[in-house]
Amino acid sequence: MEFTCNFKYEKMLSRGKKLISCDGDNYSYRLEITEQEMCNKMLAFDNIAEDQKEVISSAQIYFVKALEYNRILLHAAVSVSGYAYLFFAPPSGGKSTLARNWKKILGNECIVLADASPIISKEKGETYTWNSCWSKITEEGTPLKHKLHGVCIIHKTNKECNDITPISYKEAAALVSNGYPEGLFRNRVYYMLIEYLREIPCWECYYDGSVEASKRFVKEMVGTYAE
Repeated sequence: MEFTCNFKYEKMLSRGKKLISCDGDNYSYRLEITEQEMCNKMLAFDNIAEDQKEVISSAQIYFVKALEYNRILLHAAVSVSGYAYLFFAPPSGGKSTLARNWKKILGNECIVLADASPIISKEKGETYTWNSCWSKITEEGTPLKHKLHGVCIIHKTNKECNDITPISYKEAAALVSNGYPEGLFRNRVYYMLIEYLREIPCWECYYDGSVEASKRFVKEMVGTYAE
C-alpha cells in the first residue's frame, strides 16, 4: 500500500522522506491524506505547536483509513536478527525503556525498529511489522518488513516483581484493543488482532524498567525461537 501526504512542517517532512512509503511491498492500494482532511483534523487541537498538531492529526487519520486496508498502527517495536517483537503499554508505560534495554543486552543483534506507531498486518498467511513515519526514534536505515515473533503487554510497576507470563492471543488482543475508545474502532482492532496474533507467542509482564528485568524478558521471549 502506497501512502501519500503533503506534510508542511519539518518534523513530519524529515521523517516522511525516509518512511512515507514503507508500508510493506504490496502497492496494490493507495492511501492518501488530503490537505483538507489534515486542516479539519488540526482544528480540533489547541495549545500545542502546529508541527505537533500535524504529527497527531496525520497519525489519527492514517489509523482510521488504514483499518480499511487491514493495517493497524500500534505502539512500539524492536527487531532481533530481523524478527519483530511488539511492546504495548499506555504513554510512559515502559515501551521505550524496554526497547532501549533490549538494545543494551543484545547489542547489534537488536535494533529499535520504532519507538512509536509501527504498523502490523498480515500477508500470505504471515504477520509482519513495518516502521512508520510517526516513529520519533528508529535505527532502521532502509524500511523493511519484519516477521512478527512475539508480543508483550507491559504493566509498569515499582514493586520489582517483574513477572512475565504467557497469555493467549485472544487475551493479548483484548488487552491491546481495550486501549482504544469503546465502539466500532475498538471492535475492529480486536478482531483484526485475533487474526494477526493467532500464531504469535504473547506475554503479559510487570516491569520496573530495570536492565535485569529486561534480561529476563529477552530470555523468555526470544528464547521461544532459540534452537
